[in-house]
Amino acid sequence: MRVQVVGHLWLSAALVLTSAGAASAENEAPEPAHYLLSSVRGDGAEDCPGTPELAREVERRLGRSVFEGAATRSLEVYTERTLAGYRSQVFVRDREQRTLGRRELASEEPSCASLFSATALSLALLIDPDASLTGAATAVTSPPRPEAPALAVTPTPEPSQVAREPSAMPEAAPASATFNAASLGASGIVAFGVLPSATPGMELGFGVRPERGRWGFQMAALYLLSSQTPSGSRGDFSVGLTALGLSATLELLQGPVVQASAFAGPWVGALHAAVHAPEPRNPGDFLYLAAAAGVRGRVALASGWHLEARGALRVPLVREGFFVSGATEPAWRQPALSADLGLGVGVELL
Repeated sequence: MRVQVVGHLWLSAALVLTSAGAASAENEAPEPAHYLLSSVRGDGAEDCPGTPELAREVERRLGRSVFEGAATRSLEVYTERTLAGYRSQVFVRDREQRTLGRRELASEEPSCASLFSATALSLALLIDPDASLTGAATAVTSPPRPEAPALAVTPTPEPSQVAREPSAMPEAAPASATFNAASLGASGIVAFGVLPSATPGMELGFGVRPERGRWGFQMAALYLLSSQTPSGSRGDFSVGLTALGLSATLELLQGPVVQASAFAGPWVGALHAAVHAPEPRNPGDFLYLAAAAGVRGRVALASGWHLEARGALRVPLVREGFFVSGATEPAWRQPALSADLGLGVGVELL
């Protein structure tokens, strides 16, 4: 279990000086400082605890109540899923919403638990750097835990000050590579056995599944260029294909970067035939009806894009045969089994 901490804290002493001004008055006891806490969970971090749980954990570590709505300083936490695991960013702001400091923590654990614990400890130490010396902060004075290492603070110059609402998170948060509940993709296709010879084409697909669900569905449109019958066959003609498909999908692997799924469903369309010899003519369109099943793999990229590769087997439910006048055997008939391979890109929509 490993949690990395990158500290960027400016005017960190300001966090503990809220009550120091009161101490300067003679015979006046300082009062504990209070803060406003807010947190936002980004894409892929929905399993991380929210603001109430984080506030309770920080106050449990400090052994006292520190959060209230009338506070003069605010602590803001932004948590997100990354390629390596989870990351949280902690921002400290004053009454005018000027940024006083920033701290970043990252965890490579598969769950958010270790990052949550380290973030709570970081907030507790920001509020009270001497908390580890008090008896009330039992969670801090106990032996160090792997997910909550000692935090190092490196002073850096204060950035440009931007006014924000207390609950606002940084607009330029790094984009995560994740998979969403809806996506749109385009792939180049090579089909084997669907038409008289190996044929290139294109497929456009739109997929939807419930968030964090395994089942979903995909609609797709397939276009294959015309394929000519091999030399030496009875007659010379070409056949193309346009078809639409609706498939049920099942997620086999749901990683933050790599995803794999299986799909199966019906396809319906038209075979476009044209005769070149012995007598040029266009016999028209024929019904294409088939069932297809296959697997698809996707690799997430930044900014919502992904690469995808897929393979499918097709079984025609109606096998069309193309005959030359006077012949008893077809010049070409749809085989009982065909296949196609695809490689393309896609974008996450929701």
